[in-house]
Amino acid sequence: MKFRYYIFLLLLPLSISLHAQSEDKDDKKEGDVKVYQDDAIKNLIGAPNNAAQDQGDSTLNDGSERNGNISDHKRGNYRIQVYSGYDPKKSKNEATYKRGLVKSRFPELSVDIKYEAPAFKVRAGHYPSKADAESALRALKGAFPEFSRDMYVVRVTRSR
Repeated sequence: MKFRYYIFLLLLPLSISLHAQSEDKDDKKEGDVKVYQDDAIKNLIGAPNNAAQDQGDSTLNDGSERNGNISDHKRGNYRIQVYSGYDPKKSKNEATYKRGLVKSRFPELSVDIKYEAPAFKVRAGHYPSKADAESALRALKGAFPEFSRDMYVVRVTRSR
């Protein structure tokens, strides 16, 4: 008798939970969803930001015009790869060091560190043509002969 009682007690919550998840055809209701987002989110996804344009911020640092969509701004398909290191223990520090050297000597140049597994890469500048990038590469190699053999021009592709 006790055995049947325990089975009944175990199956009772199961039947209640099954009933709780059943769909009542009369209770279907639709609701409204309101999404509040910061203007910074619109900038990140490339939507026009009218507030920034109204404040006269329609030009970028290099003087090119912005038409409201960040992805429309072409910064160049060529960059200079200053460093690429594959040693997980030393590469990050070396990349940071070389980025600092280049940035201190050429403050107008955009220099950033990118991690593409398994390598840390330091890339500088944005150039529309390979000839422009090679000209800047010669200047960089002249300024840093100690690691000039590691520098070369790379073509970058933009993923959407």
